[in-house]
Amino acid sequence: IYHRLGYNSQNDTSIRFSIFDAMPETTTLIAEDKKGEIAGVLTLVFDSPVGIPADGIYRPHIESMRNDGAYLCELISFGTADGTRGSVKNIAGLFFCAYLLAWRARKATHFVINVTENHEKFYCNNLLFTRIGPAKRCKRIQGTPVVLLVLPFELGNKMREICRLFPVSILDYSAEQENQIAQQLLKMAIPMTAEEFNSFSNLATDIYENSTSIQKTVLTDLYPSP
Repeated sequence: IYHRLGYNSQNDTSIRFSIFDAMPETTTLIAEDKKGEIAGVLTLVFDSPVGIPADGIYRPHIESMRNDGAYLCELISFGTADGTRGSVKNIAGLFFCAYLLAWRARKATHFVINVTENHEKFYCNNLLFTRIGPAKRCKRIQGTPVVLLVLPFELGNKMREICRLFPVSILDYSAEQENQIAQQLLKMAIPMTAEEFNSFSNLATDIYENSTSIQKTVLTDLYPSP
């Protein structure tokens, strides 16, 4: 997906794997089409001692929210497969499940997301995100300018009582049903094992060497050397 959008160099065939993928709470949601093929993906990264990806670009803004008591969940690596961009229900399902897992199951208080400026309107108009901070270039996607958006769950819940918002307008469940789905998602989320982490030996080594002292301590505690 990132190759198709031009966010990776054409010669870059490496696996996207970062320290955040190694955190136990990080969860990748996968939407499948009627044939059982992958139609879309969305990854949730929950705040922890290693931080979240947005710290790399917008640390002052992220720290300000933390200091105000926010428990942040960053949405990253959202994409849809070729030919499925028009499947609104798949997109709705991914964001709805992300919302339930982050808010109802893990008790996060805010979503944050970095998006390119041409995608900003979709998130702000349809999902009630608000832009904070100026546009900045993101090294992870070839220096493409991005903006930081934030959505307090409290605002989203209040607005749901007033109008039918996407994706709730498509996937409308009671509070009880949402709690049940959230708990099912929590049970389905399987953290990476030490064996799996060490199987990415070269990538794991690069991640460790480029980590801060706090991040190295967390990685060592989670994944002792075999």
